[in-house]
Amino acid sequence: MAGLSDFKTDKQAESDGRWVIFAGICKVLVRRAGSSHKRFQLAFTKATRPYRHAMENDNMDNDVVTKILASLYSDYIIVDWSTWVAADGDKEGCWQQGIELDGGEIVPITKETITERLIEIPEIFDLIREESTKASNYRVEAREADAEN
Repeated sequence: MAGLSDFKTDKQAESDGRWVIFAGICKVLVRRAGSSHKRFQLAFTKATRPYRHAMENDNMDNDVVTKILASLYSDYIIVDWSTWVAADGDKEGCWQQGIELDGGEIVPITKETITERLIEIPEIFDLIREESTKASNYRVEAREADAEN
């Protein structure tokens, strides 16, 4: 029988992060961005404090919000990032740690490169935010499935 305990998450998985693969192109190790991530919540409160009045009046510039969130995600949520690199026209390939730039170059992951890519490609940022807030990604079953892959 299902009970409230079915909603519990694996706190270790929330802290360590979980690999999420996006369209077979990149995989990102994301920590949970939920209310249990106290450092993230505190940093968000601190970063948005100067904009409190604008936020309360639904008058905050979307670009400012995106920059703040991208910076916070690169600091607190995104742990690692790898890009799929196919071997010369072959379907075989491997994951390479780093972020692909528009020209195809893969650069090391840094706070700056992560923040820039999240701002430049809002679609991937939306997906990362969505996956990092899903409690189901951080349940024991999800962690066991990761271990098998």
